[in-house]
Amino acid sequence: MHIFCCLVLSVLINMAIEALSRKSVFKLFEYIIDSPYVFFYNCIIILLTLLPVLFLRRRMFFYTCISLIWIGFGITNSILLIFRTTPFTAVDFLLIESAIRVLNKYFSLFGIILLGVVIVAAFILCIYLFKKAPKFTENIPYFKYFGVFACTVLMFILATNFGVGTNRIAVNFGNIGEAFMKYGFPYCFSNSIFNTGIDRPDDYSDEMVVEILYNINENNQGTDIKQKETPNIIFLQLESFFDTKYVKNITVTENPVPNFQHLRTTYSSGFVRVPSVGAGTANTEFEMITGMNLDFFGPGEYPYKTVLQDTTCESYPFVLKTLGYTTHAIHNNDGTFYERNEVFSNLGFDTF
Repeated sequence: MHIFCCLVLSVLINMAIEALSRKSVFKLFEYIIDSPYVFFYNCIIILLTLLPVLFLRRRMFFYTCISLIWIGFGITNSILLIFRTTPFTAVDFLLIESAIRVLNKYFSLFGIILLGVVIVAAFILCIYLFKKAPKFTENIPYFKYFGVFACTVLMFILATNFGVGTNRIAVNFGNIGEAFMKYGFPYCFSNSIFNTGIDRPDDYSDEMVVEILYNINENNQGTDIKQKETPNIIFLQLESFFDTKYVKNITVTENPVPNFQHLRTTYSSGFVRVPSVGAGTANTEFEMITGMNLDFFGPGEYPYKTVLQDTTCESYPFVLKTLGYTTHAIHNNDGTFYERNEVFSNLGFDTF
C-alpha cells in the first residue's frame, strides 16, 4: 500500500510540474501522449526521492516536505519562464543573492510580500506536520523496502541507458529551454546538478602543453612583427539596444539610430549568435570576452559563478596585455552582481 502511494504521488507530482512548465493542462496531456517514455522516466526520478521515506516513521511529514520541494521547483520554473527564456536549474541557487537585488524590478511590493507569505506558510505547514502528523507505528519491513528501492535504482539505470542510446533523452542540451520541454523538468533539473564544468581532455598533460607551445614558437620563427600604433579599443555590449528596422510591423518617422547604421555601413559589421535571450547576460558577456562556447559547460551553468571564481581564463584582455595594453571594465550595476568584482580579474581586467 505504501509503495503504491509513492508510485501515485510521483505521477501526480510530475503531472503538476509539467503542467506548470507548459502553463496548460492540455499541453501536459499532449506531452504525455507524445512522449510517454520520457514522462514515466521522470516519474522514476521523483519516485527515487520518495522511496527513502518508507524507511522512516514520520512519513506524512517527509512526504509533504518532498512534495512541496518538487512543486516549489515547478512553480519557480513557471515564474522564471515568464521573465526569461532560461528555465530553472540548480545553478540558479548560486544566483539567489543577485536575484534578490533585482527582485523589485520584476515584482510589485504586493507580489514580493505574497511570495514571502507563501514561503513562510510552507515552513509553518512542515513544522506543524512534524509535531502533529501521526507516526508510522508498525514494524518496518526494511529488507522488503530495500529490495524495492534497489530494483527502482536498477530500473532507473537501465531506463537511462536505453533512453540515451535511443535518443529519447540527451545528456547535453543544445537549447536548454527546448530540452526542459522535451525531456521533462525533473530529469533536466537533476542533470544540471551533476553535469557541470568541462571535462579534462584524455591527452591533457604538462608535456602536451609544452609541445603545443614549442610548435607555436617554431611556426612563428622568422615572422616579421612590425610595431604598430595601438589605438584605444572600446568593447561595448548593450543587451537592450537594437536596430528598429529588424522589428516587424513597426514604422518610424525618422531613423532612431543613424550613428549606429552609419558605423555598420562604413566599417565591418555582422550578426553574432549568443547563448541567451531575455536573461543570462553574464553568459553572453563571458562568450564574447573569451570566445569560449557555453556548450562546453553544464546545462544552465554560469562560469562566473563556478570555475571563474578561482581560475583564470584566456580572454581578449589577456591577449591585449601581450600587445602592451591595460584593460578596464565598466558595468552599470552593483560591482558584486554575478560577482564580477572577483571574476573580472580572472578574465584579465586590470581595473573595474
